[in-house]
Amino acid sequence: MEFRLALDLLMVFIAFSLSMFLTHRIGLQVRKRDILQVGILFITWYQFTTSTEYYRNFRSFNIVEDMFVALKGAALLSLIYAAVAFLVGIGGDERSGFLIFFIITFCLLFLRKYLYRKIYQYFKLNNVIPVVFVGNSSTVKEMSESMELRPWMGYSVIGVIDVEDNYDLRVVSQELQGLIESDEIQRIFILESVIQKEDLDILVTTCLSHTVQVFIIPDGLKFYTERYKVQFFDRLPIVAVRSNPLELTKYRLLKRLFDIVFSLMLFLTVLPFVFLVIAIAIKLDSSGPVFFVQDRWGLNNHLFSAFKFRSMSANSKDVLHGKYQQAEKNDARVTRVGAFLRKTNLDELPQFINVFLGSMSIVGPRPHPAPLNEESKDQVDQYLQRHLVKPGITGWAQINGARGETKEISQMQKRVDFDIWYIENWSFYLDVKIIFLTVWKMVKGDSQAY
Repeated sequence: MEFRLALDLLMVFIAFSLSMFLTHRIGLQVRKRDILQVGILFITWYQFTTSTEYYRNFRSFNIVEDMFVALKGAALLSLIYAAVAFLVGIGGDERSGFLIFFIITFCLLFLRKYLYRKIYQYFKLNNVIPVVFVGNSSTVKEMSESMELRPWMGYSVIGVIDVEDNYDLRVVSQELQGLIESDEIQRIFILESVIQKEDLDILVTTCLSHTVQVFIIPDGLKFYTERYKVQFFDRLPIVAVRSNPLELTKYRLLKRLFDIVFSLMLFLTVLPFVFLVIAIAIKLDSSGPVFFVQDRWGLNNHLFSAFKFRSMSANSKDVLHGKYQQAEKNDARVTRVGAFLRKTNLDELPQFINVFLGSMSIVGPRPHPAPLNEESKDQVDQYLQRHLVKPGITGWAQINGARGETKEISQMQKRVDFDIWYIENWSFYLDVKIIFLTVWKMVKGDSQAY
């Protein structure tokens, strides 16, 4: 990663220098604002690549996906380029470098990815690694077929040793020993589920007596998630069946810092005026309080009081005959002003108070009312996993249309699946993307908002 990061930073510097040259900003004297701009671009790129999977193992992805991820990176850098140019007072003619910088940056970043892939594939095709699988299953079949279909990954499957339920360890060992000695095997993949624990130790010891690398395939993990990772407790390996980037302190701090700065900026600018206008409208439209406070489940199922603008009549009931009443289309409980607030998501604005206080984040799984959680946690698969992170004002599920009333279990399941995907794939860039798409939906309107 470090080498690729250094190359990309060089590409960013070249793109910046070329954009200055083409917009007649280059000269003998280096200006402080140029140094500032390059420094911020470098910091942005480092943060973008470390909080996303930009330097992921490209052997699992094709060149088209490389192109799109380079496009995203170039777009982010160009936005930062334009923002800094505006803040430091660069003139209108010089700001035209925004588009030039974007084009050059995208071309250079994609070219670096393309050449790196091609060079890697060239060396792999000329340095093929012979492998053997011990055990047979759908997982082994999938891996071996993938290796055969993608020769540029650098593997050649020499054989698969089938292991029956009543296998003879001596026969398996002899067959494995024969393959190792005759074909110069370099890597051996052993399917854990078909070998008894004590036999697995013997097989591994046999393999390690030769110059081969041994890998254990924990068959079945992919049925939980495809993003599991190995961690270590002292020297003991343990497998986490769900990836959660926000477990890392640096990412939690980054997300929290963004929440504080973003909400504080809103409170110091537009929110006081907007709050006043909405409060007056609510009071003129119906009697009752301006705010609606409701208990909801947050991080690790801890209860907190969520703030909203009141959008229903003050005497309306949330629970009827022991069942929580979700808002539905043309709900009689919703006031005229409330209908507008819900349609535009403006009723959620007071939750920036929750964000500033720390019980919520700007982006995350939407918090459900406590009674709805009680109803759903035993009916929806992995429902409580959504509480592994702080709830948000907006989220991945909401911008993908999984919002509104959930009459069927399948509707709630779809929402939870989106929330879990967000948790596993979190990045700072993803949060920014969700915020932009939320604002776009507010402007455009959402048929599921009522």
